[in-house]
Amino acid sequence: MFRDPQAGTTTLDSQYIRLTTIHGRDFQRYSIERSIHLVPVDEQEADRLESQHQMLNVVFDHRLFFPPVTRVRSVLDCGYGAASWAVEVAEKDPSCTVVGVDISPHMKPDDMPENFIPQLDDINHAFTFNANSFDFVHSRLVGGGINRGRWPAYLRDIKK
Repeated sequence: MFRDPQAGTTTLDSQYIRLTTIHGRDFQRYSIERSIHLVPVDEQEADRLESQHQMLNVVFDHRLFFPPVTRVRSVLDCGYGAASWAVEVAEKDPSCTVVGVDISPHMKPDDMPENFIPQLDDINHAFTFNANSFDFVHSRLVGGGINRGRWPAYLRDIKK
């Protein structure tokens, strides 16, 4: 079980905060320079991700988990983006700890449930969580942000 969401974390390095503007849109400089995630991190992108989440809710008949899970105490959301899915899970079950990891801290919501813990991390690197830390791992639409050579290890990481 997931015990301490802050164990092993460090202070946010300023390199992750820096933005660069391209064609009037804000991008995380760290991701652009490393060709990690070539998508804006501005309000317009957060709105697009929220609309996408709502559309997927309709498509999936408002089911947040596949397959259906009866009791979830700890969840990891890989590449949480604007945190729409993670926040919805956290709000529906306040007893569940939802940890979200994302390369960019720019789009996390201002108003977050106490049981949602956003962390900055690059999912192209090995996870630092202990094995069996989570009852459920959510990894949706992150393909563009994962390097081709990382996929086998990424799948092992989310399985453990």
